[in-house]
Amino acid sequence: MASARWRITARETLRGLPLLTYTTSFQMLQEAKWFQAILSSVGAYMETNSTHALLAAARAGVGVAVLPRFVARWHDDLVDVSDAVAAHDVWLITHPEFRRDPKVRATADFLKGIALGPDGLC
Repeated sequence: MASARWRITARETLRGLPLLTYTTSFQMLQEAKWFQAILSSVGAYMETNSTHALLAAARAGVGVAVLPRFVARWHDDLVDVSDAVAAHDVWLITHPEFRRDPKVRATADFLKGIALGPDGLC
């Protein structure tokens, strides 16, 4: 297991370590230019479109995984080893006709509270 002080900063950092990433169709989840340079020069040991598969492989010690922070932070056996590889806005879209409906509004407010809360997406 990597120490909390170990950081991925260049492809040399990953020498000998398997890299677990998302497939090309999920490229937006790992868009950071610094990471793309590493990925293009090192390549991936495992590629998947499944966050669950990446999580399971990382927890089993298969390699270094690209995982959303809101998923990884629930597992004390995982160590953050890089800067963020992506940042995206999250949108909740409702039909204009129902936007002011009290039930829809309550649901939207509830989801917003979860996303912005201490255990949320941010």
